[in-house]
Amino acid sequence: TQVQGLQQTLVSIANTQVEGRYIFGGDRDQIAPAAGVAGIGALPSTRVIDNPQGQPVYQGLTAQQIFDPASGAPPAPSPNSTFGALQTLVTALQANDTVGINTALTSLGTASSWVNQQLAYYGGAENTITAQQTATSSQIVNLQTQIGGIRDTNVAQAATELTQLTTDQTAAFSAQASISRKSLFDYLG
Repeated sequence: TQVQGLQQTLVSIANTQVEGRYIFGGDRDQIAPAAGVAGIGALPSTRVIDNPQGQPVYQGLTAQQIFDPASGAPPAPSPNSTFGALQTLVTALQANDTVGINTALTSLGTASSWVNQQLAYYGGAENTITAQQTATSSQIVNLQTQIGGIRDTNVAQAATELTQLTTDQTAAFSAQASISRKSLFDYLG
């Protein structure tokens, strides 16, 4: 009964939702990935988060990849399948099969290691995304500072400079006007 309760807990974890989306649902995040303790259907996960340079930094894993990986053709549960290991344990416990129980416990250890590897993947992805967010925020601040420097002209200083340039221009025009327009031929005359 306890192991069957663990199976239901695993189904609930595989069907975790955030804001109405199944976080382990892959591309079909509107559909629960785990219909029950029998396992998880194959769902694609092609969405990728890219950094500002266009390089991929994260791609989510599906519930099947984490909890119920399959291998071979036709696909069969791999030794890393948490659903498969729990079902094997339930069957062995119901049959009072000591060898089967020990085998299932070994499979659970393998599946646990697999899930921990997937957890490490998410930890690394979180660190990468946090670093990318920090870098992007820094770029935004730098660009806003540059834009501010362009926009936020010191009006008093600009007016003073304009007045000085206008005065210089007026003086230049006056000097040019006072220059004699006579040529050498006018003087030779």
